[in-house]
Amino acid sequence: MLNVNKFTVGDLGTNCFVIEDKSSGEIAIIDAGAYSKQLVNFIKNYDINKIKYVILTHGHFDHIGYAYPIAQTTQSKIIISKKDSKFTSDAMLNLSAMFGLPCDSFNANIEVQEGSVIELGETTLKVIETPGHTRGSICLISNDNKIFTGDTLMKDSMGRVDFPTGNSKDMDLSLKRLAELDGDYDLYCGHGANTTLDYERANNYYLKRVQGKIEYDDLY
Repeated sequence: MLNVNKFTVGDLGTNCFVIEDKSSGEIAIIDAGAYSKQLVNFIKNYDINKIKYVILTHGHFDHIGYAYPIAQTTQSKIIISKKDSKFTSDAMLNLSAMFGLPCDSFNANIEVQEGSVIELGETTLKVIETPGHTRGSICLISNDNKIFTGDTLMKDSMGRVDFPTGNSKDMDLSLKRLAELDGDYDLYCGHGANTTLDYERANNYYLKRVQGKIEYDDLY
């Protein structure tokens, strides 16, 4: 079981999650996008040896921008998908050049792919590949029915597909895959409010569209 703490960081309002396995006290930080005094002070409350991973749902600068400093300070391992691994050292791919904002160049310690499992105490985070926003976007499904969706699925919305390596057809397939998961999940998204999968199935236009629930008349 996980404790989840959310910090909204950076100019683009990116959600960074500090997750703690309740049984072991082990910590992972998901999408450390930018420096935040509140985030840093919160992390300082933990035993540095308990902070195991900095996990990146994709390679855009607003999700990776503070990963390297945290990893250096805590000696934790940076995890990213294999397909987005080049983003961490390419300012064009990670969009820092486009936005004119600095982003440290670094290499991740661990590259994951479809079916990889990240262990955090008694918690497991299963990696599913959900391309669309970037070619290597991933979601993380915990064994206590939580999904960290990055910029694939957000409350009443989805991630943009018009940046390098984005693809609308891939995004449709990824959203459909999430919509077809069995049961309900708590969703922790890359931007905006937390939500649930049941809510998104019923209310999110993009999820309803890929499920074939949008009728012509619904558009007007």
